[in-house]
Amino acid sequence: MATDSKVAEDSSTPPSYHKILATPIQCDQSSIFSIGLMKKKRAAVLSRIRDIVLAPDYIPSSVVPNVIACAAALPATEFSKILTQLNIEGHTAPYWAIVNNRPHALWAFIHFISGTSPSVFSDLRIACMITNDHSIFMELI
Repeated sequence: MATDSKVAEDSSTPPSYHKILATPIQCDQSSIFSIGLMKKKRAAVLSRIRDIVLAPDYIPSSVVPNVIACAAALPATEFSKILTQLNIEGHTAPYWAIVNNRPHALWAFIHFISGTSPSVFSDLRIACMITNDHSIFMELI
């Protein structure tokens, strides 16, 4: 019996099963909601970016305010990631800005892109070659 009480007092023994069930699982609900909110914000920003580069009712004067609003809605790295991912019909948003002749959008996007990868520059060069836009091609080099 002396050894039984010694084992029970030992701090290295796990708690009883009933004690484990009695303690609720702690979960930070704000982080769950913020993840869902971030997904909704990303989707809304991507939708607005798509409208800027693809919608037929393009208004150059509205581009910069819309891009700034998108940038304010997300952390800088997330916004940059959206602009540099091949997420609009297999290309980046700046690609579509070049292809659809929307220079206001292109330069607004470039301002918010950080740490571009070779694949992004490749996408932009392809857009310049498709549109035969030598001046933008030279500015991107």
